[in-house]
Amino acid sequence: MSLRLTGGDYRNRPLTAPEGRATRPTGARVREALFSMLESRFPGRLAKGQVVDAFAGSGALGLEALSRGAAHVTFLETDATCVQAIQHNLAALGLTDRATVHQTDAARPPRPAAPCTLAFLDPPYASPELGPDALQALARAGWLATEAVAVLEHRAKTPPAIPAAFTVAHQRSYRDTSVAFLVAAEDADAAGQES
Repeated sequence: MSLRLTGGDYRNRPLTAPEGRATRPTGARVREALFSMLESRFPGRLAKGQVVDAFAGSGALGLEALSRGAAHVTFLETDATCVQAIQHNLAALGLTDRATVHQTDAARPPRPAAPCTLAFLDPPYASPELGPDALQALARAGWLATEAVAVLEHRAKTPPAIPAAFTVAHQRSYRDTSVAFLVAAEDADAAGQES
């Protein structure tokens, strides 16, 4: 599968993605639009930030974050082949020292080394409930900093139930894919008014 970074220091560098249906990497156009939205509407969450990429798959979102200036990304992924692909990509880009890879279920995350300013959740489209479940688990385990933004990707036709503790600050659809930018409910006045 052909996959490249869309921006930042490693723009156009190729990524390895596992073959088959184990992953559904976020397309280049969606990634580019997603990061443009993050940088314009939610400044300060990405550059030099701590990021968690849940349901990491190929790791494309977390790797894109590193390319665009994130200080550190933690990848959470259950599939061993995907974990190997992420580790391969990090090594090929020389980014191993700015990342941690856990082979684990995002709904049962380990304790974080530090709270994150940005979280990506891209669960399988066939299981839309996994995203909200993992979001709540990450919040309970201390992964989300006070003003963190959680980016939840899902099939446009099957929006997930957003946990009551979070507010949709902005949402965009790109054909079959929708991306919801979520903030903790108490931060809705700060970020949600921008939508």
